[in-house]
Amino acid sequence: MNAGCRRIPRLVKTLQDIRDALTSYLIFYSFLRPFERQLGELYRHLSRSSAAERSSWAKFVVLAQGCLKLKTEFDERHPSLKFCDNMKCQVASSRKNFQRCANCASAYYCSVACQRVDWGSLHKHACKYFEHQGVTDIAKRDKAFLRFILHHDYTHNRTRVLSLHAQAMSHTTTPLITTYNYTTHPVDIQVVSAYQMTEQFRAHSFSEWVQAQLADRVQRMCVSGGKLMLDVAVGVQGSQDAVLDISAADE
Repeated sequence: MNAGCRRIPRLVKTLQDIRDALTSYLIFYSFLRPFERQLGELYRHLSRSSAAERSSWAKFVVLAQGCLKLKTEFDERHPSLKFCDNMKCQVASSRKNFQRCANCASAYYCSVACQRVDWGSLHKHACKYFEHQGVTDIAKRDKAFLRFILHHDYTHNRTRVLSLHAQAMSHTTTPLITTYNYTTHPVDIQVVSAYQMTEQFRAHSFSEWVQAQLADRVQRMCVSGGKLMLDVAVGVQGSQDAVLDISAADE
């Protein structure tokens, strides 16, 4: 066997790795935007390829088309509503009607009075960590798109998610979190306790601000009286699994 033939399995494995890596990044708006312009070239390449190669890329193409469709819907969406972070208020309105915390810019309030209430009860414990989140946080557009994907996946899997919650509630009384693992395809949805998620964060050495964000969201979910559910999206950054966003959504 010549050297060229011996390199073929390694090349195939490399192409598989590339395809798997591309698949993991389909949840990033910043990736989809330039990728959308290159998709036609991929189609042309596959049209000239062997049946085996077209088959190996078929799943990726379907996933890419689905994510690009979501991107189009995201681009055409109406401005999303914000909720007052004072858990005793939670009024919903357009983002322009809210003021952000001047220190960390991560909490939104409909009035100074609500900001004072939340500061005394919850926000002051997390604000110092959120202040530095811009150093490691993903882009705002990527985060907004990720929330959009989470809402889409929850809506399309609502019956299953609620069933998983019901099963988990029979085994624990601690708050529950829904995780959407985008490192697998289709997305792997699980329900875990807040305690389990906190331990996983510590075990994987996530940054202090990410751990603080989780603690803050869990606490807010608890005091919301069942009005909020907590979703955690897991994706890929570099070669490591990483929590991309933690968002509280209406149940």
